[in-house]
Amino acid sequence: MWQRVQTLYLLISTVLLGILCFSDVATFVEPDGSLTPITYWDKVVYWVLLSVCLLGNLVALNTYKLMVLQMRVATLTTLVTLGFAIVLGIDWVRLGSEQLTFSYNIVFPAVCTVLDALAVRGILHDQLMVEAAGRLRDHYRRTGRKK
Repeated sequence: MWQRVQTLYLLISTVLLGILCFSDVATFVEPDGSLTPITYWDKVVYWVLLSVCLLGNLVALNTYKLMVLQMRVATLTTLVTLGFAIVLGIDWVRLGSEQLTFSYNIVFPAVCTVLDALAVRGILHDQLMVEAAGRLRDHYRRTGRKK
């Protein structure tokens, strides 16, 4: 499991999304100068997307024996994570001002999207290799030839 590069991609993506659970998305500067942190759990859209992305990565990480299911879950998670990155980007453009400063971790979903896409590519490569080996094995069984 851990020797496959796509598992490491999924693990890094899961860790980055897990970090978002405990960090702030932005800081609001009050008129009196005090700072109010805004977490990912303060906005419903953020925590729903973050929860779905994190759950999808955990499922994809633990279904390594079922490559087709792992590939489908990882693909769906990649699309949801892309949507999460787009929502954060729209909010950054729309709400970014001197009073509201976004944190550096706003780019984590974009990085996770790339990592998840690389994981899907690796899972697909492994699945095609397994299918090719199965076809060769069946061919040699039918023809009666030995290696």
